[in-house]
Amino acid sequence: MPQKKILLLEGKDDIIVCKRLIELHNVSEKIEYVDSEGVDKLIESFEPQILGSEVEQIGVVIDADDKLTNRWEALTNTLKKLGYSGSFSAPEPDGTIFNRTRRPATVGIWIMPNNKLPGMLEDFVSYLVPDKTTNPLWALAGNSLVEAQAINQKIPSAKGHIHTFLAWQDEPGKPLGLAITKGYLNPTSPEVQNFLKWINLLFVPL
Repeated sequence: MPQKKILLLEGKDDIIVCKRLIELHNVSEKIEYVDSEGVDKLIESFEPQILGSEVEQIGVVIDADDKLTNRWEALTNTLKKLGYSGSFSAPEPDGTIFNRTRRPATVGIWIMPNNKLPGMLEDFVSYLVPDKTTNPLWALAGNSLVEAQAINQKIPSAKGHIHTFLAWQDEPGKPLGLAITKGYLNPTSPEVQNFLKWINLLFVPL
């Protein structure tokens, strides 16, 4: 019976972005994308998913937010409990993989945006902004965000910045996945390449 390849994600936006990038780069493996409906449920479901029948590889994509160390420890404590071995001190910069020996499944962990910094999916997507450091619309969106946050401090920085930028494209307000398809975001950025290298190492047989 075919072995399952599972990617656990926090929500639908994460699934759409990751799936689109994986499809664009012709990763042919059949991956099952799981919407965990939030970070807490993802962490709760991590152990049962690892122990699920016929699971060969399982990847986790989770936001660091401002709790990168806490998120890392929550996941790796589960792996320690299940008898995995490896380096548990900190995430690998290019994504972490715990290879299966006698354990139930090979496990990969990617902490958004880049396994090093606080942030979330939208911070990762911001790396896909073409010519980000010189892009005038990106700079203008950032300045507008600062002005808006002076009026409403609850506007989130990463989400506000990327969605303001996308609101000013030829076809305004496209969701993140469609923005990649339309070319408003660059799916060949170095950060995407790092993420896809991790996906390939985890899921694609040598």
